[in-house]
Amino acid sequence: MYQFHISRSLLIVMILAGSLLLSCDSGAGSDPDLAGTNDPVENPPVTAEISQAILFEISHVNYAWGYVCRGLYVDSQGYVYTYDHSDQYWNPGNNGFFMEQQLLEKYSHNSVLVDSVTLETLGEMYQQIKPAAEGALSERVNRCNDAGGQLYSAYVVDSRASKYYPVLVYEAGDWAQKNLSDAATQLFAWLQTLNDSSYANPACEYPED
Repeated sequence: MYQFHISRSLLIVMILAGSLLLSCDSGAGSDPDLAGTNDPVENPPVTAEISQAILFEISHVNYAWGYVCRGLYVDSQGYVYTYDHSDQYWNPGNNGFFMEQQLLEKYSHNSVLVDSVTLETLGEMYQQIKPAAEGALSERVNRCNDAGGQLYSAYVVDSRASKYYPVLVYEAGDWAQKNLSDAATQLFAWLQTLNDSSYANPACEYPED
C-alpha cells in the first residue's frame, strides 16, 4: 500500500468543474464558464501505506427533474460503496477542497457496500492519482440538456489538515470534459467497471475524434 503527504503550500489542485458537481448544490453541468483545470501538483515519493480514507468517487447530480445527488466511492481498504444524498441538499461550500468529515457525511446517506477491489489493484490505481493530477484538461463542451452531470474523480489529500482536493478524471452530462493524461485514461476505464451506469448516456459523453 502507499501514502501521500501533500504540502499545503504546493498543493494547488483546484477543479472548479469537479468541486461544483461534487457539492451537490451548485447546478453544475449547466454553465460553460465553470470549466475545470488541473494545475501541477508536487507530491513526495509514494511510501508504504495509504493514509487517506477516500480515494475515488463517481457522482451524479441533477436538478432538472427533482434533486438527485448520488454515486459511489472507493475507500482505502478497496471497499466500494454507493450512496444517495438526494433526500437532503449537500452544500459544503466551494473552497476547491473538501474536509474529510464533509465527504463522510455525504457518503453516510443510504450507504450500501456493493463491491470490493483487490489491494493490488487499489495500489496500482492509487499510483495513477499523482500523474492524473498533473494532467491537462480538454475543452469543456455542451453535450446534453437536463441530463445533469456525472463526474469521475480521484482525491489528493493534505493529511495534516484532512483536506481532500478533487482531481477531475472525466465529466459527462450537460457538459463534458476529460483529463488528457494517460493516467486519467486508465483511471476512467477502471472506474467505469465499478459503475452501474444506470444514468449513463453515450450521447452526453465527451466527443472523441
